[in-house]
Amino acid sequence: MKIFFNIVILTICLVLSGCTPEDQATTISFDNRISFSEFPAVVSLDSGTIIDTKTIGNLQFRVMDSLMIIATAERENSWKVRSIPGDSTLLEFISIGSGPDEFVSSPLISQASFFNGDGKMYILLPDNYRQQLRKIDLSIVVVR
Repeated sequence: MKIFFNIVILTICLVLSGCTPEDQATTISFDNRISFSEFPAVVSLDSGTIIDTKTIGNLQFRVMDSLMIIATAERENSWKVRSIPGDSTLLEFISIGSGPDEFVSSPLISQASFFNGDGKMYILLPDNYRQQLRKIDLSIVVVR
């Protein structure tokens, strides 16, 4: 009887711990004024500024200099590089598939490494299926 009582209490605890409100917002907002002032232009975003990424299914994003890199749920060109000051898409890449230049699954931005070297911006993307890193030169999209 004691084992049955413990199982019932454990089950109730697990059910209650998994409950979350369904109306939680999943929006991105900027609480403070943010200014990017180094490379190649200055863009100021005030609190509550909405940035239209022109995509549906955004998974993650990262701002690097004046560029916004967005990972989406699309199968073709799932990563977008957008110019913040110009509000335009500069580059689309990463397709899902089994071909030589495709990824089996789209890597998340949190898995990528961003760095500057030789005056250029690069992304190192892990291709876990092929067990290799892919280096992408982002400086080709920056108009100087």
